[in-house]
Amino acid sequence: MRKFRIVAYVIPQLLVFLFFGGKYDLIFGFNHLDNGFTILVILFLLSPLSASALMLAEMITYYRKRKRDFLSPALVPTIVSVLLVMEAITIDLYILSLVKM
Repeated sequence: MRKFRIVAYVIPQLLVFLFFGGKYDLIFGFNHLDNGFTILVILFLLSPLSASALMLAEMITYYRKRKRDFLSPALVPTIVSVLLVMEAITIDLYILSLVKM
């Protein structure tokens, strides 16, 4: 679960880095290559999916711990995963708003 969390946390940040790094030329023109666009599209699709999968896994883990223990388990990972989903969707909507048809 720890590795899955790390991957799910990193993917939206990579999307932000690739998008804004290309916008302000911090990645030295990588975004102008075919590989850069392919990676941008893959991250665009993978970011909300991985964040949603993490949110679902965190909710299931929370409810299982809640059912087993009557003391309240940590709700912080679930809240962080919900915020991560909101971030991923916000980034995707921002990128979609810049697409010129």
